[in-house]
Amino acid sequence: MLTDDSVLAALGQNVRKARETKQLTQEKLAEFASLDPTYISGIERGLRNPGIKNVAKIAKALGITTSDLCKGVESNNKPTAEKKTAHKTPQKASARRINK
Repeated sequence: MLTDDSVLAALGQNVRKARETKQLTQEKLAEFASLDPTYISGIERGLRNPGIKNVAKIAKALGITTSDLCKGVESNNKPTAEKKTAHKTPQKASARRINK
């Protein structure tokens, strides 16, 4: 199961890498995205849980797509057995009957 902490940490790493690639400070990124610098800092440290609108604002300010900013966010964790079985295709009633 994905934990909030690992998802937020992965997103934060993506934001930091993209920001550093563009050679922007947190303050400049915040200005371009119309957000507070402390909010950007919290996202990068995995402490803040930004809404999709703010993720989109950050992506736009970085000149990348929202999907690129979110790439690999879920790949940090392996699904548990519970998660694997939750998506089984339902069987037809006739396939479940025991033939006597």
